[in-house]
Amino acid sequence: VEMLTSRVQQQQAELDERTKNLQAAQDQIHQHQQALQELQQTNQSQASSDTSAAEESKAQSIRKEMQAEISRLEAKLSSEAELVAQQAQEKEQHFARELSRLKQEAEESQSKLKESVAAAERNSGQRVSKLEAKLAEASARAEEAEAKVSELSGQAGRHQAELDAMQAKYRKECKLRKKLHNTLADLKGQIRVFCRVRPLSQKETDKCQGEQAVSFPEDDMLVLATSGGDKEFEFDRVFSQKSAQSEIFEDTEPLVTSVLDGYNVCIFAYGQTGSGKTHTMEGPESDPGVNLRALGELFRLVGERQEEEITIQTSLLEIYNETIVDLLVANGKDQKLDIRQGPDGVHVPDLSLIHTKDMKDVGALIHTGKKNRTTFATNMNEHSSRSHSILSISVTSRNTVTDVVTKGKLHLVDLAGSERISKTEAQGDRLKEAQAINKSLSALGDVIAALTNRSPHIPYRNSKLTYLLQDSLGGNSKTMMFVNINPAPENVQESTCSLNFAQRVRSVEQGPAQKQVSGGDKTPSRPVSSKSLKSMA
Repeated sequence: VEMLTSRVQQQQAELDERTKNLQAAQDQIHQHQQALQELQQTNQSQASSDTSAAEESKAQSIRKEMQAEISRLEAKLSSEAELVAQQAQEKEQHFARELSRLKQEAEESQSKLKESVAAAERNSGQRVSKLEAKLAEASARAEEAEAKVSELSGQAGRHQAELDAMQAKYRKECKLRKKLHNTLADLKGQIRVFCRVRPLSQKETDKCQGEQAVSFPEDDMLVLATSGGDKEFEFDRVFSQKSAQSEIFEDTEPLVTSVLDGYNVCIFAYGQTGSGKTHTMEGPESDPGVNLRALGELFRLVGERQEEEITIQTSLLEIYNETIVDLLVANGKDQKLDIRQGPDGVHVPDLSLIHTKDMKDVGALIHTGKKNRTTFATNMNEHSSRSHSILSISVTSRNTVTDVVTKGKLHLVDLAGSERISKTEAQGDRLKEAQAINKSLSALGDVIAALTNRSPHIPYRNSKLTYLLQDSLGGNSKTMMFVNINPAPENVQESTCSLNFAQRVRSVEQGPAQKQVSGGDKTPSRPVSSKSLKSMA
């Protein structure tokens, strides 16, 4: 239709152009007629005058020519008008036929469109019906599923409640089992042994690509992957690399109360050099280890016991190359200190024994001891302890109501690490230190072996270390040991030795510890050293 309209407009423009031409021809004829009339009037006005026959003839000739031209133009105009009318009629007829054809095609298209729409409506109606049926079916299934989910949620809630109850019961049973185990261990005098595995260093991670030689199937079991296969080790508790310092101290905390109750307590860490013993016992200031946490708990308990007069004294020494060094004095290595057996057990005469009232005093002592302790770098440890360190806390308590006096001691021992000379590549003084460390640890192994076999003779005096630990290992004491492990595959042999030693220690039965109590003793507690924090500094 748009194309037909365009063609009609084009042809209408052509007709308009021809009409303009006809109008121009008519105007020209009109002009000729006017000229002819003027000429006739001129002739009439001049008829009265005397004109010559020649002029009259000329005028007559002009009139004829103009009349002929007018006739010719009129004929041409008539012919043109007839042609235009004929062409217009033909165009009109052609346009009428085209318009009729287009109308017919439009009607046919409209009819087909209506049929298509009707068919589409029928199909869509059927599809909508099917979809509605499916939707109804899905809704029914959804309601059924929702009812099922609601039922399962109720069951899950009941199961969760049952699970929570079972977990609470399990925790209660574990706590009771642990309490019974500790009671049995106290009755037998067993040394409680805990294993702690430190994280890999960045250097070790790069070397072994993060592979570790240990796994933790249970919280009291460790599996070590060796060249001969996996070996299982069971302890009172196993702490993985993720265990925090506070978690380590949880099982240590009850022993602190025992000190105030008049028992001797010893806590020591054992393992190869660089296995994390000093971190476990001392730790950084931002995350302290067993030593500071135990002392903090001790002073907290002292603050709660308002009915008791409690005196606390602290000493700190190291055993360096089989020599006892007082770490609380600047010239400790120049002193000659020895071990003696007294009525209160093994002690070191002339060792600094400092009154401590709170954690600030203890912190000052430990800071002084750290500065004076012997440490050097080796291939296995950047800050390797080259001596055994023993922090001892003596507590004397008198109940102001009953006048009962109790005396307890807390020994916190950080042993130097066992080391292989081939790995540490120690030379000179470091070699002598390593030999002395290994010799004292070997003597400690001999003592443990003799205690395990219930030998009539225990070789405590084979080294200064075992002599000082005599009361803790085989006497009247509650003892706890941390065995520290390096998880790197390259240290499997050293880890195996440490774990085997720890299992032998765990089998030692010392007999029940005895309270150090004197009923009604009103005499003051044992005199203490006159040294003070000020003189020490």
